[in-house]
Amino acid sequence: MNTLRRVVLAAWVLFFAVVALFFAFPKPMSRILHPVTPYFVLLPISVLVLSAIYGVLRVYHLGMKR
Repeated sequence: MNTLRRVVLAAWVLFFAVVALFFAFPKPMSRILHPVTPYFVLLPISVLVLSAIYGVLRVYHLGMKR
């Protein structure tokens, strides 16, 4: 469970770092991200799905402890 928590946290940090870099340096980041822009929406979707899976597993684990 701790490993999944770290993966979710790292994914959110990576997502926000990419967004912050994109706003801080729009021209260089547009050159870097231009080939993958159609797939850029997959990052937030996958992070949200991973967070939902973690939430469900966390609630299940807490329920099984009782």
